[in-house]
Amino acid sequence: RIEWALRVTMQGNLMSPIYWAVRDGRFSIAQFLIQDVLRIRADRLKYYYGRERLWETHPNLLAILCDQCPQLVEDLQDGL
Repeated sequence: RIEWALRVTMQGNLMSPIYWAVRDGRFSIAQFLIQDVLRIRADRLKYYYGRERLWETHPNLLAILCDQCPQLVEDLQDGL
């Protein structure tokens, strides 16, 4: 589930749904994706948390949010 929120393949190219939503001004979608990735989940075998994967795939996310939609910086920080 985390991978689907971080990367999708469109016509053979890897794209980030988070960057895509921010670029298109769909801030509520970007907010949902960020919150979903940073939510702690568990099953019978282990816990899941997408913070490390988020930074691996989106190393400049904070700079992009500060520049294009600063209202989402708080959501990002809340999940860290």
